[in-house]
Amino acid sequence: MSVSSTEQQLLVFIMLLTGVSTIAWLILSRLMRIAPVASLRFSAANMLLFVGVAMLFLRQVDSSLLFWLGADLLALLAFVALKAGFLALFKHPSAIKTDLGLLLLWSILALQVPDNAKEHWLGLLFSAFAFISLASSTTILYQASANSFKKRYAAAVAAPLAGISLLFLLRFLTSLFIEQQDTPVVHQGKSELYWAYLVFVLLVNITIFSSTLVRLVAKIRHLADRDQLTGLYNRFALNRKLMQLQHLHMRHQQPYAILLFDLDHFKRINDRFGHLAGDKALKHAANLLSSNIRSEDVLGRFGGEEFLLLLPMTERPMAEQVAAKLLAVLHQHPLQLNDNTLQLTSSIGIAVAGLENPAASSEVLLQQADQALYQAKDNGRDQINTYTAPTDTGLKTTIS
Repeated sequence: MSVSSTEQQLLVFIMLLTGVSTIAWLILSRLMRIAPVASLRFSAANMLLFVGVAMLFLRQVDSSLLFWLGADLLALLAFVALKAGFLALFKHPSAIKTDLGLLLLWSILALQVPDNAKEHWLGLLFSAFAFISLASSTTILYQASANSFKKRYAAAVAAPLAGISLLFLLRFLTSLFIEQQDTPVVHQGKSELYWAYLVFVLLVNITIFSSTLVRLVAKIRHLADRDQLTGLYNRFALNRKLMQLQHLHMRHQQPYAILLFDLDHFKRINDRFGHLAGDKALKHAANLLSSNIRSEDVLGRFGGEEFLLLLPMTERPMAEQVAAKLLAVLHQHPLQLNDNTLQLTSSIGIAVAGLENPAASSEVLLQQADQALYQAKDNGRDQINTYTAPTDTGLKTTIS
């Protein structure tokens, strides 16, 4: 059957779209170095779609089974490359072994298809495996987006791919109840299929673009929240998280504690060994503190040589235990600086928002921790001091 001029134009547009996308993602990978591994896989997905779609529209009634299998295999490999791109983009472990295992299973089943029923059974198999692959990619994309954005935004990003996967599921279920054709029907003369493939290719590349944008925005937000030297949260991010804890405290009476650290005599390190040594001391302290706290705790660089630790759902006794543990960790792991060993110590001020000391605001609690810190420094440094309410005798000092 001949191909109409409309179908020819649609086919050319599909090929042009996949070809340009292949080159564009290759440029992003190799020249611009934007998510290079993921972009390279997205380029491969478009290239496979380019060849696979071309084979789909070129095959005839009398084409061999291998020609039919080849077209479907290339399209399925494109879905595998697409999924691999999403996994690389969001730093997830590779699933290539599982995907190749599914492709092997598809190949075995496809080779059992009788030659006089190619389109029906190959369409059934293709739809099933396409749904599995695309549904998996949709899940990856949604979960990764939901980690950085609200769920409704994550759903909007994953919606095009979810729609495609559901269409393949619908096609599979529909094929189960359609009477098997004795003679396969090829794509020529069926304009709706050309439009369907065009929309499909467009939606795939829209999803790739939006997922890459999500990753870039998430990375920018991450960098905006991080201290460049230590990699910990910066003061801006700490203030935001402190306000969140204060909101939970005021609304649900959830206690929390803050620990304000100040490295003792830090100026002496800079004056004696230089600012590079001071930077190493800050990074050393940051690594020690961050590796000895809970996953739900929030640690950041508050400014200069000061660190702030937020402890959700923590009362005074536990906060003092955590502070004592971290002070001991600093003692146990001095900094090796060339031929010198630097013993880092810290003064720690503690303030707790609990039943005994309900905090009026996060700013008030910070002032309390700051007062406790300066009292610890006045008492000789290298110790812990906990703020107590004015109705008590004053500041309680615990020397480690």
